[in-house]
Amino acid sequence: YKNLTHGELYHASIPSFFETKNEYAVVLFIALLSGLYLHHYYRKCFYLIASLYAFINIVHTLSKQMILLGAVVLIAYLICIFFTTYHKHKKLNIITISIVGGLFVGLLVAWFIYLGAAHKLQAFIDNIYYTKGSDTMQTRFFIWNKVMVIFNMNNWGRGIGHILFGNILHEMNLMDVTSGEATARFSAHNAYLQYIGE
Repeated sequence: YKNLTHGELYHASIPSFFETKNEYAVVLFIALLSGLYLHHYYRKCFYLIASLYAFINIVHTLSKQMILLGAVVLIAYLICIFFTTYHKHKKLNIITISIVGGLFVGLLVAWFIYLGAAHKLQAFIDNIYYTKGSDTMQTRFFIWNKVMVIFNMNNWGRGIGHILFGNILHEMNLMDVTSGEATARFSAHNAYLQYIGE
């Protein structure tokens, strides 16, 4: 956990047997959705606890997209339960949403206060979007621009081909000296673009 507060943020992510932390996070997100579905169908509390456990593990992967999506889905589901069962369990719903909401907001505020007091907030944001190396948003934009160039050569409908797409993208990334070695990848760094290309 010490890595969460300094420049080596991504050393805190949990590795798995999946190729990337993002793939692992997607599997955990499917587990989260499965738990919510089972809770909706059977109304057993332990399914909701299992979904929360899956979300906690998503946070440990440090996959930004899945953390955001998981949080939105969980909050939307809890709000939905609150309104659909309000008349049936009025007191319990108010207590539960107060505890869960208060805990979530409290932890989030405490985290940002800590980062601000330690003068690490800007470094935290920069680490996520700019300075991490080969997985930042800035790097992805470089790669995605090359992918669009490839697709605009009349390949949107039929793709380029398995392995061939990655090889072409890799060569284009190597030839671009402005984006550096961080973009010298065989992957589009986006599953949807990768599928279209292949």
